[in-house]
Amino acid sequence: MDPKLHDEIVGAISHLPHIIAVALVNQVAKYNESDGLYSDLVAGGFRDITRIASSDPVIWRDILINNKEVLLRLLKDWNAEIAAFVKLLESEDGEGIEREFLSANRFRNGLPERRKGVIHSFYDIYVDVPDHPGVIGQITMLLGDHRVNLSNIQIIESREDIPGVLKLSFNEEQHMDKAIELLKKDYAVHV
Repeated sequence: MDPKLHDEIVGAISHLPHIIAVALVNQVAKYNESDGLYSDLVAGGFRDITRIASSDPVIWRDILINNKEVLLRLLKDWNAEIAAFVKLLESEDGEGIEREFLSANRFRNGLPERRKGVIHSFYDIYVDVPDHPGVIGQITMLLGDHRVNLSNIQIIESREDIPGVLKLSFNEEQHMDKAIELLKKDYAVHV
């Protein structure tokens, strides 16, 4: 790939999302300084969209500075996207908001979920689980009893009276498919 094209694409699909995640976390952190409920009520969606804000600051300082020209243009485009949303909200343009979400849904849902490439693929599923003792053990035992090879497990969120989300990762698609088959009988499973 041409190096300039590489910098443009990686800027849009990796570097810009890192900046947005960091800015969003810092914005909410400032609100949290005057009211701790912001951090108390943070749930899975916020954690999912901001996970990359925990990346190494020194590495990202260097990456962003080295791709400065591309990122300045991308940030201007991002500001224009946000300004368009401000106008939609100010004018209470429900149809316009719906169009924006529909357009994003179409593109996002069309992205390849599982592909072989330079980076080894992981196959992830998300399982809604109740917050009670032993549920994670039950799930892992069920998978183990059926020889499903689980490569990683993460509890994304769990608070009293709110279902937790368990992220299960597999190295092979067949193990993921078997896990979905086994778990969907008793749990809500999302891919």
